[in-house]
Amino acid sequence: MHQPQGFEDGTGQVCKLLKSIYGLKQAPRVWNERFKSFAMKCGLKQSNSDPCLFLNDEKSIYLILYVDDGIIASVDEQAVKQFLEKLKSEFSVVIGVAN
Repeated sequence: MHQPQGFEDGTGQVCKLLKSIYGLKQAPRVWNERFKSFAMKCGLKQSNSDPCLFLNDEKSIYLILYVDDGIIASVDEQAVKQFLEKLKSEFSVVIGVAN
């Protein structure tokens, strides 16, 4: 990243970003990679037919992700609660019931 306007020191040096900044072109890709990595650590795998679908066949958990919104479906309510606790520990989330 080039030095921000008003902070240039004339050296032509650039800044190395340690994490993505919201609004940059690559931010959605970085967010998706971060979430994918988290989901895999939680035992979910990304579907081959739809990259927005994450699933765990053993626990019958299905997660559909659209940008930064998601829906979780499962027959095992306890498995969903455990996943949501892990999700809350990693990300800032708002949890509600889909109507």
